[in-house]
Amino acid sequence: MYYYTKEWYLRSKCTGLYLNLQSCTEEEARSAEYYEKQLAIFAEEIRFECEQIKNTSYDVFAEDRTEPEELLREEFNRRIAENNPDEADFIAAKRLSERIAAVKLALPGEILAEIPDIRIFALNRADNKTAELITSYAEECRRFMQETDFRFEEEYPARTEPIPDELWEEYGFAGGRIKKILRKGRDITMIIDNAGSGSDVTAMHINDADVERLDDGLEDSLWIANEMYLTNGEYELCALCRKGEAFPEFILHSKDISFEFDR
Repeated sequence: MYYYTKEWYLRSKCTGLYLNLQSCTEEEARSAEYYEKQLAIFAEEIRFECEQIKNTSYDVFAEDRTEPEELLREEFNRRIAENNPDEADFIAAKRLSERIAAVKLALPGEILAEIPDIRIFALNRADNKTAELITSYAEECRRFMQETDFRFEEEYPARTEPIPDELWEEYGFAGGRIKKILRKGRDITMIIDNAGSGSDVTAMHINDADVERLDDGLEDSLWIANEMYLTNGEYELCALCRKGEAFPEFILHSKDISFEFDR
């Protein structure tokens, strides 16, 4: 039984979608003039944010950080370059585009069809009708998430034998990526880009594997969630990934799993 699915991931993005919404009239919710006004306000907020970043010294930025200075300098310089106040309008348009794409991906079509202007909604403005619709769906999503977690916590112990700590602690790279999948007979190796995952694993070997599911598009996909089970000495590895608007998954069975590290 597999719990953490595409539906789980998309609904997780909607549980707080209503929290930042500010009220506007029905006329404003579909007005091009109102959109331009709100976009200008958004750009001005970003300009102020960029000014704050620009005026932050390296010493303040690096305070209490433990990374090597070379990496900190590189991150600091990139942060300054990516937050140029003179490019606030461009940054605002880019962020708005990303917000619109995220909303379109997360919300079902029947709700999207009820939003008068997705651009205004993505700028956190909504008329009462839209706000009520989004709030109702957010509550539905929250219940779904709670039920999923409850079901997992209830059924997981009954389904799996104790998994060795050294294996359980290494498996799972949420925030990282699957760079490449290599297959040789029944042996599968996943090359992992662990940046952003908190893991130091660079490769996972699943030897003599039975493949229940191994979707196309897993290479260069973002690792979102995973599960592991152990039954009669055989491990079942499951993971949900994302690549653009696709959500490839894998379910693999093996008695022999090992890792490589960049320690």
